[in-house]
Amino acid sequence: MKLYKFKFRRILNKWLLGIGFKDRVLDFACADAKFTHYFYCSEYVGLDYDGERIASAKSRFPGGGYEFFQMDFLTDPVPVPEKFNLCVCTHTLSHIEEKDHQFVINKLSKCVEDGFLIIHLPSRYFSTCQFLQKNFDVMQSARYGGRLSHFFSVTGIDRVLPSLLLKGFSYLDYGSNEAIFLIKIK
Repeated sequence: MKLYKFKFRRILNKWLLGIGFKDRVLDFACADAKFTHYFYCSEYVGLDYDGERIASAKSRFPGGGYEFFQMDFLTDPVPVPEKFNLCVCTHTLSHIEEKDHQFVINKLSKCVEDGFLIIHLPSRYFSTCQFLQKNFDVMQSARYGGRLSHFFSVTGIDRVLPSLLLKGFSYLDYGSNEAIFLIKIK
């Protein structure tokens, strides 16, 4: 497994364990539902643009609290009217034009009631990262990836850098190329 995938999964798992059991989970762009085992829920709804991936997910998880729908998220309404406790959008925004990011994020946030939204995106989308921090209750954020950040973590340099460099969230700090946000929705 590539290092960045390990780091992403470690962050996701830590946050999901921290927020605990959620009744209803919406997985936006679920593909073939490969992250389903991370969610501690009684009802899982996966959405994806690709009909073949939805068919694959349905064959892997037939019934039993799992539903899957094919949809174009920019034009189609969310196919289930109920609200969710957790909505996850990972590895997806890079496939959507940046001008549509705010629309998608706002649409996702309206699907959540008294719960959480997890957004993952490449940190090169600086304006989207700023939008999240300015308009939502960001509980935690993390960055990972990039050649320099890997070098710093392997060599231990990241532990000796002044704490001011490591404080808070910096979109461009030492080469990180992925960002993930945990957002509280009331």
